[in-house]
Amino acid sequence: MDIAFQLTEVSGPRVTGSPGLKRASEYAVNQLKQWGLRMWF
Repeated sequence: MDIAFQLTEVSGPRVTGSPGLKRASEYAVNQLKQWGLRMWF
């Protein structure tokens, strides 16, 4: 539930190129890193 809250309520609207999209993307990447996952692209 916390992840859904962070991506919907905290980040705000995620329209292409918006600050909300950037916040949501950064949150997702940081959360995955905390879980030990790595991005390969």
